[in-house]
Amino acid sequence: MLQAIKQLGQFSVLLVCFFGGAVFAESIPQLSTLTPVAPQQPSMFRVDRIEVEQGAELLTIFAQKRGDREIPLISVLRDTLGDRNPDNDRLRYVWSWPYTPPSWKQRLTASIPFFYRRSGASRSSENKKLRPLIDLANPDRGLVQDLLSQALQSMVLDRNGLLVRASSRSYRGNSTDSGQLHTLQAFTVMSEAQSQSATDRLFSDAEVEQICARLSLNRNTLGMLVSDGRLRGVYRKQRFTEEVSRGANWDLLRQAAERNGLIFEPLSFGDRRPSHALLWIERSANGHQPARAFDSAFLGISNPWVDTRLPDWKGYIATRYFDAENRQVSAATPGAHPVELIPLALYSLEHPRVPLLLVDFRDGSRPKRWEMARRAASDTATGVLGLTGFANWEYHAIQMGWTFVRGRHGSPVDRYSRLGAYTELRQLLALDSRIDPEFRSEIAKRLDRLALNPMDTNSEAESQIARRNYSLLMSKAGTGALLGNRLHRDRQSELARDLHSRFTRFLFGSATAVTFGQYHHRDVPGYSLLSQLDIHRRAASQSSFLRALVAGGVRPEVAWAPALVTRSIAQLADPRMAALEKDIPTLVERLFVQSQDDSIRRQCLKTLHGIDTVNARDILARVANNKQIEGAWRDLAVQYLRGTVEQSYALPAAAMNSGCE
Repeated sequence: MLQAIKQLGQFSVLLVCFFGGAVFAESIPQLSTLTPVAPQQPSMFRVDRIEVEQGAELLTIFAQKRGDREIPLISVLRDTLGDRNPDNDRLRYVWSWPYTPPSWKQRLTASIPFFYRRSGASRSSENKKLRPLIDLANPDRGLVQDLLSQALQSMVLDRNGLLVRASSRSYRGNSTDSGQLHTLQAFTVMSEAQSQSATDRLFSDAEVEQICARLSLNRNTLGMLVSDGRLRGVYRKQRFTEEVSRGANWDLLRQAAERNGLIFEPLSFGDRRPSHALLWIERSANGHQPARAFDSAFLGISNPWVDTRLPDWKGYIATRYFDAENRQVSAATPGAHPVELIPLALYSLEHPRVPLLLVDFRDGSRPKRWEMARRAASDTATGVLGLTGFANWEYHAIQMGWTFVRGRHGSPVDRYSRLGAYTELRQLLALDSRIDPEFRSEIAKRLDRLALNPMDTNSEAESQIARRNYSLLMSKAGTGALLGNRLHRDRQSELARDLHSRFTRFLFGSATAVTFGQYHHRDVPGYSLLSQLDIHRRAASQSSFLRALVAGGVRPEVAWAPALVTRSIAQLADPRMAALEKDIPTLVERLFVQSQDDSIRRQCLKTLHGIDTVNARDILARVANNKQIEGAWRDLAVQYLRGTVEQSYALPAAAMNSGCE
């Protein structure tokens, strides 16, 4: 009974912290980190732009590390169609340079069931095909192949005995985790570069949101089907979730430290807000007082007050200075006294629901044992027993119930979230050189023990791989042998997506998968490919912008500068664009009704006249016959219908600043 009441109390604390995290996250103070950071530190990143053939530019983010050559991390290809008009630009490929396909030895080791460590076999020296991590302009590429691969696994390989099922499942799991690890690395780099204002000159906020949202959605098979119009919402929801988790975990960990007499210290990297936290104990604390009660809830570590190793600790020790009121101060403060601290554990604050233990400084194998136990249970169910959510609904129901209950009690049940926390800390640790080198090496060594994937590699090898892969791309970027041919093919595919429905494209993709890539549908444009793509892209860009204005429910001239809105409406006065975006006339009509700006309303009528479709003429007729609209606007609509309007036509004074009555 007492145990049930205790668990209920812990769950209540967790619930209160979760709902209060959004408010608390906004009030998190910027406390001191491991080492004092000098003000106005230079950014850890540099962004470079290189013009390539076929009308595109390559944007690369480099990591600037002290005492070492800069490392290329990710590159994004922006397809500009060779002009200076940003309205028809489109982001395409994202490369993660530390990634290269695994060697055959790594693939063989990855297929061994229950093999949870790095294989020790090095990856191939370079990614010769330079396969991008994701194609932003064609995010659903590979969807059909993924679905067919899953069907092949469930319907063929799983039915050919224990050995085939366990080996194939093990290989698929390790391969998926390896791809997700590099996707999460790219997401971390892009987010950090934006937070440090390193991308302001070359990437817009909308482009950063698009890249980060696509990388985040790449973990789900069907996430690639999310439309571009929803990416901003996906990105902002994820950021909000991180803020809520950070605030809730901050409070949980701080309260747990206070209950147990430990020292809580946030850990931040670069210019970002603290994303991790450390727990410390005074070196002589447990030797000068009797053993005290220890509540391990939300901590996951053993009682440090009865640990006989701490008085004679041989590991890393940090020295902090405190004043008479036990506040941390600098060493030069009068009356400051030094205190030696021993690190106990390092946690991720952005993990959902509870802080995630990443490093236990007294028992380095503890996080790995827990992770191995979770994966072994999953691999036993799917690989050995052959239980899957598709074929065994009873197992699926039990698994969902167990996951729900354990998740509510604070257990880290989401494998992707655990991998994300490990990847984020690993990437940030490799980039930030302002932490004490000795302590950073200590964290990296212990974090390295969490590497359970035979396809994984260490940071030093990844740095060498990144430089080689980027050099290979640079050697081919100007010749057109690599990017030029790929870009031309994908431009044709982009045109096909605009001309065909999703079901038709699914059939084309199935034909490509069935023929093992020998067949690719290509549409031959009626005129220049670049000219046709220019029209398609500008129509999609401007109509998307105006839809957002209409959906906002406020007057367009209030949300944006009237000149920008007018320019956007004017670009849609092309019958070819109206043929691509069927709702353009209706969209222009709604803007006319919502706006009270004369320049916007006049451009709306002019655009409807330029579109010159049946729907556009019907809308002009409705405006001309609407008695609730000012007479001058009805007269102008009639003149546009008759084709008698003059370019220098000026509205009467009575119509100035008039709207709907």
